[in-house]
Amino acid sequence: MAKVNPKRIGFIIIFVIIAAVVLFFSQSIVETVEGGEIHVKQAAVTGTLTTRADEGLYLQMFGKITKYFRTHETYLSNDSLDGGSGDETNATTVRFGDGGTAEVGSVTQWRMPLTDPDIIKIHRNYRSFHSLAAQVRQWVIEVEKQTASTFKADETYSTRRGEFSQLITDQIANGLYQTTPEDVLTPTNEVDENGNIVMATVTKVVIKVDETGFPVIIKRGIFQEYSLELVNHTLKDIDYDETIDSLIAQKKKAEQEKAVAITNAEKAIQDALTAEAQGEADIAIARAVEEVKKITAVTQEEAKKAVAVLNAQQKLEVAQLDFLAAEEEAKARLVKEKAEADANKLKVTAGLTPQQKAEWDYKIADVVSKNMASVDLPDMMIFGGGEGSPMNPWDAVGLESFMNISDKISNQE
Repeated sequence: MAKVNPKRIGFIIIFVIIAAVVLFFSQSIVETVEGGEIHVKQAAVTGTLTTRADEGLYLQMFGKITKYFRTHETYLSNDSLDGGSGDETNATTVRFGDGGTAEVGSVTQWRMPLTDPDIIKIHRNYRSFHSLAAQVRQWVIEVEKQTASTFKADETYSTRRGEFSQLITDQIANGLYQTTPEDVLTPTNEVDENGNIVMATVTKVVIKVDETGFPVIIKRGIFQEYSLELVNHTLKDIDYDETIDSLIAQKKKAEQEKAVAITNAEKAIQDALTAEAQGEADIAIARAVEEVKKITAVTQEEAKKAVAVLNAQQKLEVAQLDFLAAEEEAKARLVKEKAEADANKLKVTAGLTPQQKAEWDYKIADVVSKNMASVDLPDMMIFGGGEGSPMNPWDAVGLESFMNISDKISNQE
C-alpha cells in the first residue's frame, strides 16, 4: 500500500475550503441588472449608496443590493382580471358630494425617475420598492376620494364622468387642488312652453385658481415629491350603491322622458313651421297661377289686336295700291285715247298717203262690184218725158243703190 503524503492532503483540503468559500460568496461578488430594473447598491464597508440603471453585470463586492422596477401598475379593482386579487388591489370606496357612495375601480401606471439623486432619495425614505408602491397606492386612493367629494354621484355617471376621470389624473400627477363652493346655472329635467330646457341655480364645488389661472395646490403628493412620472390613469368602473343606482335609473328615465318631450316640442314647432311654409307656398303657387292666367289673357288680347291691326294695315295697303293702279290705268287710258284722237286728227289734217288712198279705192271698188251684182232692178220701168217730169227713174234707182253700197263700205271699215 502506497504511503499518503500529508502535505498533499493538506493542500487538497485548503483548496476545497477556498472553493467552497468562493462558491458561497459568489452571489455577493457580482450582480446583474435585468431589463426594466434599477439597482441601488450600498457598499459593504463604507455604506455609500450608488445606482445601476444600465442592463448588464457589475461588481457587488459584498454590498447590499435593493431592486426597483422602472415601471409599475397600481391596481385598484374588485375584478381579478384587472391585475390581481387581495386587499391591496381592492377598489376604492368613495363618497360623493351628495352623500352617495360607490366603489371606483382604476389602474394607475407610473414610472421611476432615472437620475441618481431622485433614486437615492426614494431609497433613503422607503428602502424598498414594495414600500414605495404601497405609498403610491395610498396616494391614488386619497386623490380618488377627494375628487369624488367634489362631484354628485349622478354627474359621474353621465354628464361629468370624463371631467371626473381627468381631474383624478391631474391631481395624482400635480397634487390635490383647493376647492370652493360656487353657485352655477344647471339644466333641469323640465322644459318650458317653447321647448327650452329650464335652468336652475345649483351650488357646486369648483377648483380655486390663482392669479395666473392655475389651480391652487394644497398638497403636493408623492409624484411631485419624488419626481415619479404618471404614465396613465384609467378609470375602469364606478359601482354605485343601491340608492344611487335607483336614483340614476329614475334620472335616466326622466332624461328619456325629457328627451321625448323636447323632441315632441321641436317636432310640433317644426310641424307648425312646415305648415306655415306650406301655406305660403300654396299662396305663392295660387298667385303665380293667377298671374299666368292674367298674362295669358293680356297676351292673347294683344295678339288679337296685333293681328287686327296687321289685317287693317294690309287692307289699307291693298286699297291704296288698287287706287294707285286704277289711277294709273285711267291715266294710261286717257293718254291712249288722247293719242288716238290726236292720231286721227293728224290723219284728217294730213290726208291719206298714196298707199292708203290706193288701198281705200280698192276696197270701195270691191264693195261696189260685189254689191252691184246684188242690186235688184225693177223688171219694168216707165220713163216719163217732157218738161214737167221730176227726175229720171234711173237716177232714183242709182241713188238708192249708191247709198246702200256706201253703208256697207262704212261697215267694213
